[in-house]
Amino acid sequence: MDHVDSIVWQDKIYSRKDQKALEVQETNPAIQKDLIKHLGDDHYVIAAPNISIFCPGDDYPAHVPDLYVIPKNFTDWCVIEVERPAHTPTHIKSQIHVFTHGIYNDDVLLQNLKDKIIEMDSDVNQDLITNALKSLPQPKVLLLFDSDQGASKHIENLESYLDLKIAYWLRYEGINTPHRSFRRYDGWLPLFPTQSKLAVAHKSNNHERFNLKKCSSLLTRFNHRDGISLLHGGHETKWMLYQTENKWILIPMDAQASELVSKTKHKVNFIINDYQSHLALERV
Repeated sequence: MDHVDSIVWQDKIYSRKDQKALEVQETNPAIQKDLIKHLGDDHYVIAAPNISIFCPGDDYPAHVPDLYVIPKNFTDWCVIEVERPAHTPTHIKSQIHVFTHGIYNDDVLLQNLKDKIIEMDSDVNQDLITNALKSLPQPKVLLLFDSDQGASKHIENLESYLDLKIAYWLRYEGINTPHRSFRRYDGWLPLFPTQSKLAVAHKSNNHERFNLKKCSSLLTRFNHRDGISLLHGGHETKWMLYQTENKWILIPMDAQASELVSKTKHKVNFIINDYQSHLALERV
């Protein structure tokens, strides 16, 4: 995956740097805080129970996921494992295998997650939470690299895990102000629909735009002169929602949207999902 080498922010130029070594107790809370900014704590619970996941019948050892992300409507969920340059391919493959095929219907784990949800919302129906957690499907697995050093090689070794999600948490440092730095989330976000699918988008054959099909009338309420904002890969993209004859189309309005259309092949589909706080354009 290609990453932006430099970013202009508040009139200063920041360049991408190799991640400085951080201890787990420093990294995970910082990532958790960053995820809350992207997802919003009104609709999601982000927890870090220190509980091992086992994969019965395999020779792989138990592993502890770094974070759990659960939407409050309990439609799906995700476990996140933060990977660092020092981690070996064998270690990473073992983790992904266990988190993909492991057993999560464990009373201790579910009670821990339930306690976290109640801590955030004391008025919630506790019996409802218990039943909802037990009925969750196998979670999505997100591999979050805190550096892109060797990341592509690791990903190649994990190609057999077709539904594995990938993201990066990269560090940028001021070119003339090295004491100033920030981190940028780049890649798949653990967003789960809290409303419904609003449309399916695919690239037009003859134009640099997306055609929409199965377009819900609810989508038009977001349309205005300044365009429509769609979150893609953790970053905002700007579009004009335009109706021609009986068809709705998305026309890029900024560089990020134009680049996405340009790089997209004709048979690739995207879904526009409504997450209440924002809309997202997500590849199928």
